Amino acid sequence: MRTTLKQQRTRFIFGAIVIAACASTSAADIFRVPGDFPTISAAMAKASDFDVIMVDPGKYDGFIWGNKLVTVQAIMGPRFTYIVGGVIFEPAIKGAYRTLDGFTVTGAKEGLYFMPNGGGHVLNCISVNNDGSGIHVLNAELYIENSLLANNNRAQYNGCGLLNEGGVVHGVNLTVVGNIGTHSAGVCDYSPLGQSTYANCVVWNNGPSAIAGNARFSFCNTEEWVEGVGNMCADPCFADPLALNFALRPGSPCIDAGNSDAVPWYVTTDLAGNARFQDDPFTKDFGQGRFPIVDIGAFEFRVPFGAVRITP
Repeated sequence: MRTTLKQQRTRFIFGAIVIAACASTSAADIFRVPGDFPTISAAMAKASDFDVIMVDPGKYDGFIWGNKLVTVQAIMGPRFTYIVGGVIFEPAIKGAYRTLDGFTVTGAKEGLYFMPNGGGHVLNCISVNNDGSGIHVLNAELYIENSLLANNNRAQYNGCGLLNEGGVVHGVNLTVVGNIGTHSAGVCDYSPLGQSTYANCVVWNNGPSAIAGNARFSFCNTEEWVEGVGNMCADPCFADPLALNFALRPGSPCIDAGNSDAVPWYVTTDLAGNARFQDDPFTKDFGQGRFPIVDIGAFEFRVPFGAVRITP
C-alpha cells in the first residue's frame, strides 16, 4: 500500500511517541482525575513527559497546556466528559506530541486555542456552543481526526468551525456543521503555501459561507463546491441535526466515499466509538484506498447486522 508524505510523517511522529513511551516506562505515570487530582490543571502541573492523564466522566474547568508531552484522555469519551471554558495550548517545541482525546469542549471564547508554535493533536473531540471558533490555530501545527465542530458563533470575525491563521492543519474525518460567522463560518484556513489538508470531511450548513482560504481538500463533502480529488457537494443526510446527531442515514452520499489511505494507522474507531472501515453492502464504493472504504465525516455508517455485500 502506498502512503503519502503526510501519512509517513504522521506515522513517524506517533510511532516515535510509542517508542519513547516504552523506552521510558519507569518514568511514565498515569494520573486519574478526579481520583488523584481534583482538576485537569492540577494533574497537568504534576505531569511530566509521556505521562497520561485519565479523566473520569463529568464537567471540568478549562486549562492551559504548557510544554509537556502529555496525553489527556477521557475514559468514557465526549458524550460523558466536558471541558467548560476551553483549552489554551501555549507555545511548545513538543506541540505535535500533546494529545487531547475524547472530550466535549464548550462554553469558551475559543473552544481550543493554539498559540503560535503551540500545536498539538486532537482526537475524538467535540467543540460545540463556544462564543468564538470551535478551534482557532495561530501559526501552529495541528493534527485532528474524528472530531465534530458544531454550533459555534464567531459573528464578528472570519472562521467559526475552524479558523487557521498562518498555521498548518491536517484534518481527517471531521464534521463541521451549523457554525456562524461574518465571512467564512465553516473552515477558514490560510496556511503557508496552502499546506493545510483536509480529507474525508463534511463541511455543511455553515453561514454565510462554507470555506475560505487556500487549504487543500480531498474526498470531502462541502456545501459549496471545492476543487480537489473525490470532492462532492450533496446533502450528507444527517440522522437528526436538530438534536446534534450527525450520524449518517442510509443512502447518504458520504457512505463508502472517503479515502481510506488518508486515515492514520492509529484511528480504528469513529467519534461514537464504532469501528471504522465498515462496508455498506447496499452502497457503491465511490472512495479509494484499502478496502473497506472509509466514510466521509466524523461518524461511520453502522452497517445493519447480517447485511451481505452485493456490489463488487
